Amino acid sequence: MSIKAHRILYRASWFMILASQLLLGCGGGSTGSTVPPAPPAPPVPPAPPASPVPPAPPAPPVPPAPPAPPTIIVNAPTTALAGQAVFVSATASTPGGLASVTATATGPGVNITVSYTPSEIGCTLGALTCTVSRVITIPVGSSGIYSYTVRVTDQLGQVGIQAGSVTVN
Repeated sequence: MSIKAHRILYRASWFMILASQLLLGCGGGSTGSTVPPAPPAPPVPPAPPASPVPPAPPAPPVPPAPPAPPTIIVNAPTTALAGQAVFVSATASTPGGLASVTATATGPGVNITVSYTPSEIGCTLGALTCTVSRVITIPVGSSGIYSYTVRVTDQLGQVGIQAGSVTVN
């Protein structure tokens, strides 16, 4: 408690004592009784100065969030005729920089997975976007349903996948 608060409390206690004496008839009335005054309260020593509190260390920096994972959009027909040529394109968006592309195809008599470096498909290592277009001739006698998956990996190891199928008549 501060010195000022002690002084106010001390004065208030004297006021309470004086008021009780007047109300109860003690001290200074016609009865002649006297109550000796209370001795003064001892002085309150000042509080020692507060030791300075060192400032909190700064919070460590928040590392930036990694870029969004890659996306791939494959534009391929869902049906085709054997012996005909079809146009297929794929666009990859790789905020973490293009690292590799893997394509898988399965169907009657086909089960193949091929991995490509960016330069093998006409793109640049670390590219943020890459578009590849191809004309593919479907061999005669290859009727059936073929599934494909294209997987794009960026330089941070994040992956984007697009899958689909083509029915060949």
